[in-house]
Amino acid sequence: LDPDQAADRLGEDIAAGAIVVPSVLHFAGFLTPTPQQTALCERLNAAGARVIRVTELSRPDTMFRVEYPDFDAELQATAQWARAAVEAEGAAHIAVVLPDIRRDGLRVRRRLLDSLAPDWRAPGEAVLPVQLADPRPLTALAPVHAAFLVLDALRLRRLDYRGVGQLLRTPFTVGAEDEGLKRAILDRWLRERIQQDVSLGWLIEVAANAAPVFADALARAADAVAAAADRREAGEWAEFIDRLLTQAGWPGAARCPEDESWQAAWAALLEDFARAGSVLGSLSFSGAVRCLRLLADERRLPMPVVPSGVEIIGIGDLAGHRYDSVRVCGMSVEDWPLPVSYT
Repeated sequence: LDPDQAADRLGEDIAAGAIVVPSVLHFAGFLTPTPQQTALCERLNAAGARVIRVTELSRPDTMFRVEYPDFDAELQATAQWARAAVEAEGAAHIAVVLPDIRRDGLRVRRRLLDSLAPDWRAPGEAVLPVQLADPRPLTALAPVHAAFLVLDALRLRRLDYRGVGQLLRTPFTVGAEDEGLKRAILDRWLRERIQQDVSLGWLIEVAANAAPVFADALARAADAVAAAADRREAGEWAEFIDRLLTQAGWPGAARCPEDESWQAAWAALLEDFARAGSVLGSLSFSGAVRCLRLLADERRLPMPVVPSGVEIIGIGDLAGHRYDSVRVCGMSVEDWPLPVSYT
């Protein structure tokens, strides 16, 4: 849906009583409302809500520009500024904005943590004062990454020895805890002796003695793929992949730090893949796994809410956020303005 279609759909649901509206709603940033947005406001008023349009947003008290000889010097100054701001304002919400958070985010986070919490690398459960607000793809979650390790092994039937190592070491397969040491030894042997692609059948045969639970689960899953029809609709493959991963012993007994969200996100991914059947048409198993991975790579996890401390955020994600202090870094001629994308 585009914004105007969304406004129409929302207005219809409000008029039908499908949505309970609050008593007061603030509309901010709608400087020139479209007819659809105006109609939505009218329906909200009719439903008993008081709609208040915020026509002017507060402006910062001070804004200034500082030049630095290089990015390292700018990072050092930014770390000093963040520390001073946190010490002066206590529970303030502070933002460090980057043009390319994927490239520079982790580096900036390390530098800020070194300044604000020098012992941040020490083990412990303490909440760190710096958060990286970079929406990650679904495939960045460890159990989802493990699922695609299994699926890729089953569709390719031949694996790079480094991929085999990840598959052996992931905790998100059946028996990983009991066979963990033996699987690690097998992985080390493969890295030292083989260092080349190996077939799935050879891996199952070699692992049968060292890690029989792993080998048996993988063999059963491989047999299921071999017996499957050559081509199916996306909905059929979604159900098949769900059963197949269970046969392969995924996700095992390990817990994920994002335990409350990843299972729902994975289920929603399979549902969306199944709904795309009318567009995707008939697929092979390999094609289905590739399409599923593309969808997972495009799906971003929601960013956690950071009420205070320092938040590193990309310039494209800044809209709609409010901070007590903001510092924009890395605005060199090479990085700003951002290149135009036509895709």
